[in-house]
Order: sequence, then C-alpha cells, then structure tokens
Amino acid sequence: MQFLSFLFPQVEFVLSKVKPVSYDDKGRVLPNPRHPEHDRLGFRNEAVPEEIDLLLMGDSQVYGTSVAREENFAAQLESNCGIEVYNMALPSYSPPYDLLNCDR
Repeated sequence: MQFLSFLFPQVEFVLSKVKPVSYDDKGRVLPNPRHPEHDRLGFRNEAVPEEIDLLLMGDSQVYGTSVAREENFAAQLESNCGIEVYNMALPSYSPPYDLLNCDR
C-alpha cells in the first residue's frame, strides 16, 4: 500500500487523509504538493500556468475549503472574467503568514 500511495497520490489521500498544509519548525504554513487537488508547488490549482493575470493569496475562504476546486473563488474569477488566476491561498493563512513567508 505504501508503494501504491507513492505512485498514486489519490491512494495516499484516501488512506491517510493528506492535509492541504503542513508546518515548518518556525510554525510557518507550508503548501503540500502531495495533496491530490494541489499542483506541483502545493497550491490548489490544476497546474502551474506559464503566465498569470491575477495572483490570489488568502485563507480558507479563498482556498475554498468547503467547495470543489472548480467552485472556489479563483475558478469563479477565471470563468466569469476570462483571466488566468493562480490561487496561492491556504487554509489557516493570514497576513502575518504572508509576511513570515516573504523570506522564502
């Protein structure tokens, strides 16, 4: 099962309930690229686009914790405004976390 979960992130998600975030030793929120709904950088996008029109940062409301990825704020902006949006929001993010993460 561990081998399968390595090959298929969806298996790991079902078996262990992979969280969308983790925390480093300084308490900073980190995106989780192993979450099956996240892109390779760990944010809740289908993929990392070559170019974007709008970058979103925020907390669980912008992330869309209780809705499908296709229904979250970023997806709504993309479909209604016809622009490329990259969603860097994460549950439990807040302005202080944005400041803490500036040095990375």
